[in-house]
This record gives sequence, structure tokens and C-alpha cells, in this order.
Amino acid sequence: MKLSCHQFFAGSRFDAVALKSAPLSIRKREHLSVLSFVKFSTSVLFIVLAVRPGTALAQALPTLVMNDASVFEGNSGTKILSLPVNFVGTQNTTVTGVASAIPMTGVGFSPATGGSACTGSVDFVSFSNVPFTIPPNTPNGTLSVNITICGNTVIEPNEHIFVSLTGVSGATCLEGTCDGIATILDDDGPVTISINNISVSEPVLRGAARTASFTVSLNHPSLLETRVNFATRDGTATASSFLPDYQSRSGALIIPAGTLTGAIEMSILGDQITEPNQTFFVDLSNPVNATLTDSVGQATIRDTTLTIGGFDLSPDNATAREGEIIDYAVTWIVPEGQVWRDLKTLDFRLRQGSKVALWVRWDELSNTFSICETVGSKSRGRSSRSASASEVICTPGGVPGSALVLETALGEIDLAESSVVGSGPTGQSVTLNLAVSLGPKATGHYVVELAATNDLGAEDNFVHASDLLIRPVKGR
Repeated sequence: MKLSCHQFFAGSRFDAVALKSAPLSIRKREHLSVLSFVKFSTSVLFIVLAVRPGTALAQALPTLVMNDASVFEGNSGTKILSLPVNFVGTQNTTVTGVASAIPMTGVGFSPATGGSACTGSVDFVSFSNVPFTIPPNTPNGTLSVNITICGNTVIEPNEHIFVSLTGVSGATCLEGTCDGIATILDDDGPVTISINNISVSEPVLRGAARTASFTVSLNHPSLLETRVNFATRDGTATASSFLPDYQSRSGALIIPAGTLTGAIEMSILGDQITEPNQTFFVDLSNPVNATLTDSVGQATIRDTTLTIGGFDLSPDNATAREGEIIDYAVTWIVPEGQVWRDLKTLDFRLRQGSKVALWVRWDELSNTFSICETVGSKSRGRSSRSASASEVICTPGGVPGSALVLETALGEIDLAESSVVGSGPTGQSVTLNLAVSLGPKATGHYVVELAATNDLGAEDNFVHASDLLIRPVKGR
């Protein structure tokens, strides 16, 4: 049985408001021990919870989460705008409710015009209180609310639709998780070009290269091929010195018709010189079939050469949603004449201002990971690592690969998914593979910091190694 365009489900699947999306990358952890770091006043309590196979636990209702979405309207015909819907938690019962898509009102929004069909000035096909049913154990990545968008050639602001799931049974709706904003992006009017700014870590070895990409963007798709010239320009980073910081480039970037972005790739070069962060620029000029709105992109090269070695970190810059696992690889290379086993500790920290969300310490001698926190001191800045032994408290160590999750109030590391790989008994490098995630109270921008000590008594305080953006599950 096929339902009409305003209906929500056909049997056990969505029809006009079909469910389809990219899945949330939230890994399930079964039969794991959890080591929590809970602080009361000046004392610290470590709580170990072991979940054993066969243990019966009360099953909480899953949380239903709908994300915002947008689409360019097009000049004619119709498009489908899909708002992904997912569950956080196990969905082993039927979920029911009603769905609505109506014009969005309020300050800062331009309401789209709804109607029963794409005629006249109608921007989208609206619907209200359409019943839906989601069968048990429906996988994430298969659900979305779909809205029919009507194309036109009118130059107008971006327009907004309020989408809601109400009367939900079998799942929980937290504040804002069962509603979303659908945005119709206007693609009429002049095409404009802009370029972004980037930051990248310098390769740790002299002469090694790392590729970094500037993104050149159009404000909306064009029916014509778009061209723009580009050329690099030295700042504090130079391309012509004896030990260049990057390779200069110039040329023309072509963005095909119907495409929104193009990339300008640059080679960043390592020099193994301890120095401040450096910058260079890419200038855009002579656009064809478009105009320039932001013609200068800046690249910041973060220095990675420290006293007791250098590091390589990937991903260099990351974006994730709350609860997603980010798989970091931290490679530390000690100076000539030393081996990686001369290291004492390596520290990995995620910091937002004075708030430390996660501080992981690896101890070389015991090959264990711990969670650390500074107590009794307000000094948690970028250079504060261990102001005194009495100010840093760490959990008991956990072995990489063990069924243990080390967690704080804001983040955690899954040791079952983490590992340590050395470069042999006489090698100079060791790689820490860290499976970390931040929870729902830890959204926003974080600085990724690294620090180290060695058996010779040397210490490198925390340095800015990379950046991490945590988006809420809602995608706002």
C-alpha cells in the first residue's frame, strides 16, 4: 500500500516522511568495567562498576533525536529535504507519535510558505499531526523526516520550517531533541566566492611533508563553471628560506557547474626547529562567473618540536558529535641518541578555557593509562601540567586493550579500543592510539594538548597540538 505525500508511514516504513540518515557513530560497550572519577570537596572517590555477562539491568527508554537539515531550493520542480532521526540508547520497543512540518516563526527566522502542493508561492508541502510507527530495533541511519521543497527563481532570504515529533510513546524526548529546523537555502542571485582559514601541525621530521587544504566556497550552486586564480604569500612562515615552512603555489581553481566547493592543497614542511607558530596566506583574484567576498585565506602552522622530542597527531583537526568516539593517534619521537622507552609519561588533554574535559596520562614503565585531574589549584592553563605532586591526582592505571572505560564527568577513554605501539627496543618513536569521546555537557571548541616527561628528569609542558569541535547531537 502506497500512502499519499502527506502521510508518514506505509506499514513498517516511512513513505513521504521516510526515515533515512547517516548513523550516529556511538559505539556500544558490553560487559565493560567503568572507572569513574568523582571528586567530593578536596577528596577523590574512585568508583569501579563491573557489568558481568548475564547481569540483568533495568532498560531505560531510548532518547529520540532529530537533527536540523538544509537544502538548496532549486529553480524548478521539487527536492526532498531530510531531517535525520536517530536513537540514543537501545530501541527494543515500538515507538509511536505524530509528526508536523509548519512554517517557522520567531526572531531571526524567515518562515517558509507551506501548502498542500507546490503551486503559486508555496515553498514546501506542509503537514500536521501525521501518525507514525517505528518498529523495534530499527537501526540508526535508516530514519528521517522528509519534506517536499518547491523550487522557484525568486531572490529571497533563506526560509525556515519547524519540524516536530510529538505525543511520542516508547522513547524519551529531552528538551529540543524531538524537534528540528529545516532550512531552504536560496540559490538565486549573484554567485560569490570565499576562502576559509586553516591550522595544521608541522610534520615532526625535517623534510617531511603534510598536506593541508584550503576550501573555496560558493554561496550557492551555479549553472556556470566558476574560476578563480590563487597564489600563496609569505607571512611569518616562508617558502623561500633554506628550510622552507611550506611549498609556494599559484594557479587557477575551477569549480564545476552545480558544485559548491573546491580545494587548494598545500604542502607543509617539517624543519625540526623549535619556534613559535607561523602563518602564511593564499590570495584569490580574477574570478570568472562570480564575485569575491572573502579573498584571503590564512594558514597557521603549529610547531611540534619540543625539548624531549616531537609529536605527530592525527586527526589534525577533528569535528565530532557528543558521544562519538574520536580515534586519536599520538606519535612521539624522542631526540637522537635516545629510545622511546626513555620516556616516563605522555599526557593527552582536552581543554576548553579553564575547564579540562579529559586528561589521559600514559605511564611507560607500567604501560597503563590513567585519568588525571588538578585539585587544590585554579591553575589549569595551557602550561600547567604538574605544578606540584600534591595537586595532580590520577586514577589507578588501566592496561591498553582491557575491558575498561576511564571516565570523567565530561569525557572518557575506552581502553578496549586503545593501544600502544612502540618502534622496537631501540626505536625512537611510540604511538598511542586513543579512543576518546566527550559527553552531552561538553559541546563546543576544545584545545587538544600534549605533554611529556622522560627518565632523565626533563619535562615538556602542555602545548597546543590540535583542535576539536564537539557538536550537540541536535546539530544546532
